Parts: sequence; structure tokens; C-alpha cells
Amino acid sequence: MAERSARAPVPAPTAVDNPLATIPPPLYVELLTGRERGRDGKIACPFHDDRTPSLEVYAEPAGGWYCFGCDRGGTIIDFGAALYGIEPRGAGYHEVRRRLAADLLGRKAA
Repeated sequence: MAERSARAPVPAPTAVDNPLATIPPPLYVELLTGRERGRDGKIACPFHDDRTPSLEVYAEPAGGWYCFGCDRGGTIIDFGAALYGIEPRGAGYHEVRRRLAADLLGRKAA
């Protein structure tokens, strides 16, 4: 009998599966905060008093974002949850997705 891998590869999300997951972090961060990342890829973090830009905005969706000042980071869902003040788990997850879709995709649901 052939041995099966304990972890099958997970396919990357597509625009059909989850359009939010395909939006590049530089785009969603700028649209949601009004702040364009600098040449160094950073912005002043909207989640804490940040005199020197410490939030790194990575180019690809898989990279997401990370703030070296407040030690927060993650996906578009985590960013939206922090901005909206909503827990990104459970029922909050669906509310964050709905709001991000409305704000970024101009739709009522994602």
C-alpha cells in the first residue's frame, strides 16, 4: 500500500474561492488606511502611536503585513479586524469579511 503524506498541499486561494485573499497588501492597506507605503515598504502603524513607520506591508498576499512596533500582523482578515475592532474568529470573521468586501470590492458579501 502506498504511504500517504500526513499533510496534503493546500491550494492557493483563487479570486473565485476568496477574492479578498488575492488582494495585494499594498493595495488593501492603502485603501483602508489612506496611507501609501514608503520606498522601504512601511507605513506608520494605525494600531499604535507610531512616530517612525514600523508596519511592514509585503508585496504578495501570502506575506501580508507585520508591525515591528506592536507585534501584530497577518492576513487581510486580521488587518480588517484590527481596523474595525472586531474579533477575527467565530461570528466576527464573517462580519470582517462582509465589511472588507463592501469596502474593497463594493459588494455586500464575500
